[in-house]
Amino acid sequence: MDSSASDNWIIDKNNDLLWFMGACISGYILIYINLGIGISAVLLTWFWIMTVDGPHIFGTISRTYLDKQEWITRSPLLLGSLLWFLLGPITVGAGIVFQTRQPFIIFLTFAQVWAYWHVVRQHYGFMVIYQKKNGEPAGKENPSDYWVFYILMCAPFISFVLRHPDARPQLGLGP
Repeated sequence: MDSSASDNWIIDKNNDLLWFMGACISGYILIYINLGIGISAVLLTWFWIMTVDGPHIFGTISRTYLDKQEWITRSPLLLGSLLWFLLGPITVGAGIVFQTRQPFIIFLTFAQVWAYWHVVRQHYGFMVIYQKKNGEPAGKENPSDYWVFYILMCAPFISFVLRHPDARPQLGLGP
């Protein structure tokens, strides 16, 4: 390996491996803990939210809603963004009024696709950062990596949706 490779990490070797690559390994560990040892997926999800998502979300809030300078420069965006929190109660209310689960199912689908797309875009961003740090073409300059990445990231989600026994009838695909 070229000695200059150590300069091509986003932070440094140990931090990149721990924070960026370690997240992948932690996902596999959680799958093993659930399927191999039998610990409840609900308990593991709660643990993940408290230890990973909670601090992640608080970090975002502290850099936006709790930052005086952000309020000065982006107050319309910060206030407007809060309107997204109304979408859940509106869909539940619509379901109650029309006596159907469909609005809530649409909401859950929208939220899941949005959350998954966030992860896909985040991973693509990491790939592009590494490509740029290594002097490789990235983004529009590298369409093969772009398409391979997005196909490989989206195919499992699409496969799940098309194969799930509850989703198939809702998509008009039959049992």
